[in-house]
Amino acid sequence: MENKSIQSQLFDYKDWDQADTMCFQFYDVILKIDIAEFKVGTKFHCVYIDFSKSKLVLMLPDGNYKQFQLNVSVGSELIK
Repeated sequence: MENKSIQSQLFDYKDWDQADTMCFQFYDVILKIDIAEFKVGTKFHCVYIDFSKSKLVLMLPDGNYKQFQLNVSVGSELIK
C-alpha cells in the first residue's frame, strides 16, 4: 500500500505554506471526502491543519471558518 500523507487522504491542493513546526496552510483545496456538511468536491481557498493540536480548519468564503478535531485510525500495513 502507498504511504499517503494525512492531508492527501482528506483533500487535493495546489500549494501550501508551513506556518510553524506542526502547522500548515493549504491553498486551492478540493475535498476528497465528506467533512460534516461539506461534500466531496467542495472547494476552499484555504485549509489549515495544526498537527500539534489535531485540528483541521476550513476557511469559508464569507471569512468565517469551521474547526474539526482530527482523529487517528490505523490503516493497512505498509509494505517495505
